[in-house]
Amino acid sequence: MRCFAITVGAAIAVAAFHSAPSAAADRPCLDYGPAVVTLTGTIAEHMEYGPPNYGDDPAHDAKERNWYLELDEPICVRAKSDASPEMEAENDVRKLQIVYSNGYPKGGGFINRHASITGTLFHAVNGHHHTQVLITADK
Repeated sequence: MRCFAITVGAAIAVAAFHSAPSAAADRPCLDYGPAVVTLTGTIAEHMEYGPPNYGDDPAHDAKERNWYLELDEPICVRAKSDASPEMEAENDVRKLQIVYSNGYPKGGGFINRHASITGTLFHAVNGHHHTQVLITADK
């Protein structure tokens, strides 16, 4: 009987843990562009493999340096519409690749800095996109 009580107690603890809402679930999901969002986190730079084989042949693949926003809080993003299958819903997003229309700002002064970025969200659509959700940075 004692073993059963411990098992029931453990099951209750596991059920309570899995039914607790996540931080992202407490907030409404964000929308893909043209909606404008402001997100906060730490800017990081990472190397990713590019063409021709995107990491399958590291000796010959391009090495791309990309900037990312590692979010303070995870987010979720609503699907745009059935007519836009490339804009599917994403949950528990913790890192976004940053895209600048005019290239990355000069110098590395933003790397490892806490910042807020204002822009629009879009879903990954090609091999140069290294996170499921990206942000086009306006500010």
